[in-house]
Amino acid sequence: YGVFEDAEKAFALEDSTEDIMDREYPLESGLVPVLIQSVIQELADKTVKPEDVILVHGGTGANFTAVSTIVEPGDNVISIVPNYQQYISIPKSIGAEVRDVYLKPEEGWILNVEEVRKLVDQNTKAIMFTNPNNPTGYLYTRSEMNQIRDLVKKYDLYLLSDEVYREFIYTKQPYISAFHLEGIEDHVILIDSVSKRYSECGIRIGALITKN
Repeated sequence: YGVFEDAEKAFALEDSTEDIMDREYPLESGLVPVLIQSVIQELADKTVKPEDVILVHGGTGANFTAVSTIVEPGDNVISIVPNYQQYISIPKSIGAEVRDVYLKPEEGWILNVEEVRKLVDQNTKAIMFTNPNNPTGYLYTRSEMNQIRDLVKKYDLYLLSDEVYREFIYTKQPYISAFHLEGIEDHVILIDSVSKRYSECGIRIGALITKN
């Protein structure tokens, strides 16, 4: 299933954390250079700079950090469902409304962007989704991603894209990262984690990548 194909990378990651684990306390900023460079290499995106990467305690920490930073009580967010549970529970815990747009199995999980558009109002702060989708594995098409981009740009929204499953692709459909959508670079917040890629949940390394 491809889980162990990158075993050598996993061992290298483990080696790179040894000096960190030996510290009594971690670096205050969390900006551990070797890990940040590892995140950038995995993204394979030459536009990502070290200052764009914030290391946090796992993907859950990245989600909480991102949502609690951009969302306030009275705001609303649009969650593409099915979705990771935190993209519903965290906004609600802050006092924001979560508006769901459902991907339907009978329609092949295709996103109806017009349904998203209808839910946007002056209090909408962000669109949140997983790509590949969790748990269906659906990959959003270039057309769907471009339509999402246009919405984000038109209504000045954040796009929170959880891409921790980006290396678990079992179709011929190309993977399109939100980071590759031109014109909304400052609007994208990408969530990443080593948990799924390396089965390293226990060491709690996640990343929030954004140019904002």
